[in-house]
Amino acid sequence: MMAAKRLAGSRLVSIGVIVILLAAMYPLQGQIEATRKEHKFSINPLKDLPAGEFFGTVLLGGFRAIAVDLIWMKAKEAENNHDWHRLYVLNRLIASLQPRFIQVWNFNMWKMAYNLSVAAPTDREGWQWVKKGIEFGKEGFERNPDSWRLAWYIGHHYFHRCGSINDERTGKYQRWLFEETGKTNWQHALYWFLKSYEVSNRRSNPNWLGMVPTVYRQMAYEAEENGDLEATKKYRLEAIVWLYRIMDRYPNNPSFNRYATDEISRLRARLRAHEHEAQARRMRTENKIGEEFELISRAAQYWMEAYRGNPYIDEQARHLETIAARLEELLPDADEALKTSIETEIVEIWVRLIARPEYDEKYTEKCEELDEKSTATLREAIAQGNEGRMLLNLDHVLRLRRQLYAKDTFSEKRINSMREFADTCEKLLLQAKGQARAFIAESARRAWYDLLDFGHTEAAKAGIEHLKARAETILRSIGPGQSQQQEELRREAVRVLLLFYKTDIERVWADERLRKLGEHYTKAFEAASRQKNRDAQLETHGNSAEIWRAIRRRHPTDPQAEDNLNRMAEAFRISQASKESR
Repeated sequence: MMAAKRLAGSRLVSIGVIVILLAAMYPLQGQIEATRKEHKFSINPLKDLPAGEFFGTVLLGGFRAIAVDLIWMKAKEAENNHDWHRLYVLNRLIASLQPRFIQVWNFNMWKMAYNLSVAAPTDREGWQWVKKGIEFGKEGFERNPDSWRLAWYIGHHYFHRCGSINDERTGKYQRWLFEETGKTNWQHALYWFLKSYEVSNRRSNPNWLGMVPTVYRQMAYEAEENGDLEATKKYRLEAIVWLYRIMDRYPNNPSFNRYATDEISRLRARLRAHEHEAQARRMRTENKIGEEFELISRAAQYWMEAYRGNPYIDEQARHLETIAARLEELLPDADEALKTSIETEIVEIWVRLIARPEYDEKYTEKCEELDEKSTATLREAIAQGNEGRMLLNLDHVLRLRRQLYAKDTFSEKRINSMREFADTCEKLLLQAKGQARAFIAESARRAWYDLLDFGHTEAAKAGIEHLKARAETILRSIGPGQSQQQEELRREAVRVLLLFYKTDIERVWADERLRKLGEHYTKAFEAASRQKNRDAQLETHGNSAEIWRAIRRRHPTDPQAEDNLNRMAEAFRISQASKESR
């Protein structure tokens, strides 16, 4: 009886303590609620959490980490067994247990949109997994509305999974998304990238936010493909505006700012190219051939400028091909002077097109056709003694053959074409004079050099003595001076000597002369370092280091090479220390 009374008393004491504690917490809870509202904390565990999340985050307490680890293991097991629906359920349970851990939402969104969609047996089932993945990410953003990363990941799924992957399924996903929502994947991606920018509050970095102008650029590309030039212009201008906006937001990020500056230049080049093409069309209706040629030539130059470093190179290729075709249409009605300019522009365009890594076989066929025409015109010019026409077509043939040769350096046809060109130049040298002689000699050297550089020593046998004699002439004539002309000649000699050194031609002769030039550049570098001439220091350091490293590769323990490289390293270190102290 007494024990029962003591137990009842203890219970009353415990209840009393709980009541007192709750009463003490009441004003504190008011302060917590006020603070939560002030700082805009989005979730109140007692009010806002769904039942599953309340159970996982509050009631499990310290056991939550163990539960999460077990479920992750079960999820991995389901994935290995290709039990996709069980994996989906487990992913959702993990998110309930770790709703504020962004990587949970991102990782499982990626699992569904990529892994599970790829593993799906049909395209439609794959599309359902892509949608589930993106919707899962959106749920995560609802639970974490301040997460700029999660918003960015959702945008990237729309951008990449529904558009940028070049495969058959992605094309279908892109089409089905538009049919179901009335918006393109680029529009969806743009919304979420903008949302990421909106909530980032400068916590993001410019490379992530750079996806906004990237989407605008892609939208411009597709608008142009659809013939909507107004939308094309609008989206490109938006891309430029956003690049400037991101640079303003992150002024101390030099790598992004360099990229953005280059990209703005390329975007402006596209805009100018379109403007010149539109003006050229107006000239065409007025039958003003000369004016049209000038305009489309400028457009071609702008497309070539936009071509550099641009991932959407099909756009430039399409325009350049169209311009080249139009230039050929102008040829029959052009006078002799204009005809020469048109032919040069056509060669310039096709040489640029065949140089691209993803070149089309039609570019090879076109360049071969132009090579035949230019060779025939070259022969006519030689027979007629027309020096200007001869030099022009000599340049055309060289440029075309070098590009064709570079695409297939093991082809006997290409090797022979380069050797024939060099032989033609050598014959022309016998009667050429002045500027023409210098131009022809340089053309021959380029052909011989290419053949030797790709290891075709036998084919370039006649050119070896030619190049050797040229290097000897330079080294005897330039002296110790450092004028611009002397430096250009010296670099030409270095180029020949390094080539001989690499290909094991006249190695002893080349080695002796390379060392003398290496000493010259090392002394010039040390002098530039003492004078604190930064530009001269960098240039001479590059020239000297190139020579001594080549010698060290051939002779790994060469003391002269090692000594000179160490001397330059020390001079460079002292120069840098002096600069930092200032």
